[in-house]
Amino acid sequence: MIPSRSRRRVLASLAGLSGLAVGAGCGGGNQELTPGEVQGSPPPATTPGGNSSGTATEARAGTPSPTGTSAPTGTMTEAPVPPKGSLELVDADVSVSRDGGDVEADAYVTLENRGGPTPVTYEVLELRFDLLFTPIGGEQRRVASSYGTRTFFDESDGGFAPGETRRVDGLLRFARDGSTSRSTDDRRYDVEFAYRRISFR
Repeated sequence: MIPSRSRRRVLASLAGLSGLAVGAGCGGGNQELTPGEVQGSPPPATTPGGNSSGTATEARAGTPSPTGTSAPTGTMTEAPVPPKGSLELVDADVSVSRDGGDVEADAYVTLENRGGPTPVTYEVLELRFDLLFTPIGGEQRRVASSYGTRTFFDESDGGFAPGETRRVDGLLRFARDGSTSRSTDDRRYDVEFAYRRISFR
């Protein structure tokens, strides 16, 4: 049986966002970050699929690029990161427990669809979670990686729409060894996450 979980310190490194990161502490606080938006600069108007790293998005052939509107478009688009100003980090956490000779970590991230310059409705959010461990007197290292996917095809409202908040979960497991003998010590773990695949309309 998994023991009661306490909140852990979490680092959220968002792919394609010039290394911007946010920490989610024990109290949650107001540690928020708008993906794709560089702090101190107003977000430029973009089309869905635009991103700060300039990575090209993949849209279905024959579909014109949507322009800024006040409502989500009806055309499905896949991209590595969300449109600028669209998603905002609300909360993130990781819970570590022992399962026989393995360590199991339940991680999650909660995001709010803020709409942004070009509102979109999300149908798929896939994140990569990396679990990091820092031994006493040693350097931090990655001990496990996993992917968490949340689909919204069956949502009664038709997707993850502007103004709504949704959570994406990730499960990570790894075998304990001598250097991770303190593997359930709250202070030894961090989790990083990054966008991997996103679909929206």
